[in-house]
Amino acid sequence: MVLERCQSGELGPEVGVRLAGALRYYWEATGKLAEGTAWLNAMLSISTGLPAAVRAKALCGLGVLAYWRGDYQQGAIFCQQALDAGQEHGDMVIVGEAQHFLAHVAQHQGDPDQGEALLTASHGNFLAIDHRWGVRRARNCLADALRLQQKYDLAARNLEEAIREQRESTGERDIMLAMYLSNYGNVLNRQGKYQQARHCFREGIRISHALNNRLLLAYLVDGLAGNAVLSGRAEEAAGLMGASTAIFEAEKVTSMAAIDQVDHDYYVAEVEARLEPHRLRALQEMGKQMTAKETVDYVLEQQELAD
Repeated sequence: MVLERCQSGELGPEVGVRLAGALRYYWEATGKLAEGTAWLNAMLSISTGLPAAVRAKALCGLGVLAYWRGDYQQGAIFCQQALDAGQEHGDMVIVGEAQHFLAHVAQHQGDPDQGEALLTASHGNFLAIDHRWGVRRARNCLADALRLQQKYDLAARNLEEAIREQRESTGERDIMLAMYLSNYGNVLNRQGKYQQARHCFREGIRISHALNNRLLLAYLVDGLAGNAVLSGRAEEAAGLMGASTAIFEAEKVTSMAAIDQVDHDYYVAEVEARLEPHRLRALQEMGKQMTAKETVDYVLEQQELAD
């Protein structure tokens, strides 16, 4: 493996940091958060005198992966370091990405206004350099900020635009498209558009499973559980919640993103209101026994019946 050759000194640590910084997008897309974090830390630990841009990209990668693991304190530290370095040498892509994930940390810490301000700044920076991937991602997460404020119609419009542009840019098999579909499905759940939401979750589940991103798969299954209980299928919802919990635990994720936690708590409350505690626990335990593949097969089979 090239990174191992860099670590041994054969290719040099700077090559390793550059490669690991670039691979962060792969590790994020596939949900291989622990692997990515280990390599970024390893490469940075043996590197000195790095160009500022190279170090900033690696620090941003560490911050993003920490955020997705639910380690918001480390995410904030690394993203702030990346933001400072990016501003110092004028790398607006790093600035925009660091602002983006600092916004999510602020949301998780209960400061939605700061989160929205940082996302707006990130969106503006990406627009200024016509970085369309960054623009789409910022628009998706601005929709998250609107979800936190229960402005679901505005959130839906942002997500519809992000989904449309993502389909045109990358086609139908893309992990960012699956992420946008997950968020849009949760908005549609809140709007009472349950069948449309179900289609979003199902498409996202197919994509995330095909690309082996189990972290996003867990989020999508959790949203689908919410869809099930809101559609009057509480027992199905309980099993799906158990399945999503098992995937989160397997991926060592200790905390959900702020807006997804809000929706998850809402869905759990709805299930608890409909099922006796012993029945709820039994169904969740059954769900936790399913593998990710069994969960996907079950979801697609059940949703065909529901439609």
